[in-house]
Amino acid sequence: MEILDTPESFEIKVPIRKYWQEMFVYGGGTILIALIFIMMLFKGILDNSFYFPIEAFGLLFVFLIILNLAMWFNYGHEKLIFTNDQLEIVKSNRIFSIKKTISVHEIESLEIKNEDPDNFFSAWFLGDGKEEIAVGIWWNMGQLTLKTKNSKRTILNGLQESEITKMKTLIEKEIEQRCS
Repeated sequence: MEILDTPESFEIKVPIRKYWQEMFVYGGGTILIALIFIMMLFKGILDNSFYFPIEAFGLLFVFLIILNLAMWFNYGHEKLIFTNDQLEIVKSNRIFSIKKTISVHEIESLEIKNEDPDNFFSAWFLGDGKEEIAVGIWWNMGQLTLKTKNSKRTILNGLQESEITKMKTLIEKEIEQRCS
């Protein structure tokens, strides 16, 4: 976790929580698909016809999607950037970034996300797939819940249990300073 406090802005950068199983699956899938693609290219070069099968385009498309997910799990991070009366929430994997800008005046509350263990385990064992999809796109996986007038989103997935309350008070203090 990195905190950068300057007179113009206040920035918090938190790497995502490491999901080791997904890191292995997506990283291994990326390597496997890249090897298959390279072998297709070499086969075309060695045959001297350089016939490029149409299936290779689909393989390339799948490779890019899996590479993106592998990058999220290995290098992903979230940033909260306070500038003037704006809060920017940036999720990045060093290649692609998703940025959402919210006015600080629209923020109604910041709460610690309460996980219901019964719901988590029942969803996991019943196999509805929500957790697997959620991990892949960081959907509702943050430690803190930021409520605005129009939406509710979770932020800062990579916070440790010991950092959650400290980070909550730090962000609330910054919101209060920017609103006054």
